[in-house]
Amino acid sequence: MAHKFFFLSFCCFPLLMLPASASAKILDRDSIVQRELDCFAQNSQDKGDLDWQDVCAMNVAPARNEALQVVAAGPLDDYLQEPLEEHTQEPAAPVKKSKKAPAPVLEESFHAEDHEESAPDLWRRVNYKYAHFYQNPDKFLDLETSLDVGMRWDKLQWNIADLDNNPNILSELTWDDVHSFSVATRGDLAVDKKYVFDWSGGYAWIYEGDNQDSDYAGNGRTLEFSRSNNSADIGHMLDLSAGGGVRVTLAGEDSHAVKDYLMVDELSLDFLAGYAYNEQKYYMTNGNQTIPASGGFPGLKSHYYATWRSPWLGLQVKGQRNRVRGFFRTEFHWADYYGKANWNLRSDFKHPKSYEHEGDGYGVVLGGGGSYLMTPNWSIDLTTKFQYWYVEDGIDRTFFSNGTTLETGLNEVKWTSATIALGNTIHF
Repeated sequence: MAHKFFFLSFCCFPLLMLPASASAKILDRDSIVQRELDCFAQNSQDKGDLDWQDVCAMNVAPARNEALQVVAAGPLDDYLQEPLEEHTQEPAAPVKKSKKAPAPVLEESFHAEDHEESAPDLWRRVNYKYAHFYQNPDKFLDLETSLDVGMRWDKLQWNIADLDNNPNILSELTWDDVHSFSVATRGDLAVDKKYVFDWSGGYAWIYEGDNQDSDYAGNGRTLEFSRSNNSADIGHMLDLSAGGGVRVTLAGEDSHAVKDYLMVDELSLDFLAGYAYNEQKYYMTNGNQTIPASGGFPGLKSHYYATWRSPWLGLQVKGQRNRVRGFFRTEFHWADYYGKANWNLRSDFKHPKSYEHEGDGYGVVLGGGGSYLMTPNWSIDLTTKFQYWYVEDGIDRTFFSNGTTLETGLNEVKWTSATIALGNTIHF
């Protein structure tokens, strides 16, 4: 062990002496620079044409990074080749003004330990590169795509009236507290920072939920004569959307006023239009009759299938500060609704389509989230999405097993959905 310690000490001692010798050399150069500047200022005082490019006032012991900037300029090599002489008060010979180009500034490639860059300065410099990587002025196409996984909660409710609207609510179905596991993808393509195309798709597998089927004899949900409370633990949801529009950059390379006021590196508005398709398939299983309270009944596996087709208009705001990015998005949809069902235990209904629903309505979709850039091309994301859809004054069309059809009013359909997801984005 002793000979190993002696060997390591012998090898490392010259390395430990390097910083001290480098610092001493820097201080020697500082003294030389100070002496020459004093003489230059004294001899040029009467001319009145002195500017900052001719002299640079320095302290005797400036910060090490400032000394390195002077050393890197280069002209001191001529002084260092001459021996250091004592400073005298005798005026020096007139110095002819140099027309050399300004001294070059140290490149950012210098390591922090070379010029003792403070940790906050180093952090800001690194974050600057991340903040501007996707706003390259020469980048004509800007593509990013995301993959998210998360949890989703849905509720669907509809009710119909009797033939003469008495009662005004004859039957009502509700799928409530429907939990599902979701996987979604998003994409965004910007062309010349002026035009944008985006798309999204998601699929969710239901694993838990409740269903209630109620029938009434009186108006306003009164005189309830039948109710079953069932399970809704299987089914799925599908969401697809695509659109395009124009992008307006509010803060970026050429918008320093807005950029400084809002304290962001990038900020843009996307005015979008597109088309969306949404579907839900809910099942009713594990039947349990609660009014009258006759208990469970076997064989229940009815399902309801709903689709929403809708053109939409939207607005999206995207911003970035250092490594943190965020967005907020809103869409308004004009919905064309269609639903159909198979009531498997009703022998008087036709199968596989027992009845269908048609109607027009609207939908509001809100989304937002944030991401953190782990590398210039990859970020970790947290996103949320909320949807509210509504249809009223539609048509309920029932198909009986004897071949007859009965139409009545579809009062309303309500669908709400909320999603929270964790994912990642790749930037090309």
